[in-house]
Amino acid sequence: MKQLNDLAKAIHQNAKDKGFWDSPRNTGEIFMLIISEASEALEAHRRGRRKADLKQFALPHNGNVTDDEWFKISFENCVKDTTADEITDVVIRILDYCCVSEIEIKPALLSTTLVSLDSENFGANLFQICGEIQRAGEKAVKGGLWNITNAASHIHSALTLIIQLCDREQIDLLKHIELKMKYNATRERMHGKAY
Repeated sequence: MKQLNDLAKAIHQNAKDKGFWDSPRNTGEIFMLIISEASEALEAHRRGRRKADLKQFALPHNGNVTDDEWFKISFENCVKDTTADEITDVVIRILDYCCVSEIEIKPALLSTTLVSLDSENFGANLFQICGEIQRAGEKAVKGGLWNITNAASHIHSALTLIIQLCDREQIDLLKHIELKMKYNATRERMHGKAY
């Protein structure tokens, strides 16, 4: 997971390119959007859209569309809105925040942080992750966007729990981040949203 800091920079640049950082952002809103992605992961899990179909995704196209168009079609049909995709969105939002607030992800902390998933239940695990995200947000909000001293430990705990959850769910997190970043680059400004 050493590459998380490099990914954070690339994710933040993509967010800037798409207009998400054209004006100052509210820290509480940033953390609420992270938690909203966790809620979407739970809904995907409940609907039975747990795994992305990466084998189908990798099939070649018949030449009637460009490679970029085929990628977007394949992503939307095989990956988008799955549990794996929504967990990836949680991580992307966390890493975007880490980049803008200059939190360095320390791989040693990810492997030694003394947190572990408490349950076999997917929803309970997401709730535990959201607890760490909420605590990080509380620390960050008290001091503003740039005061992250106490938030960093909770960010590391949340990421540690997410990595454990991805291992349990057999989600290749780095592969999904790579695919989602490529997909997000094809999307319209601010992904068609107001903020």
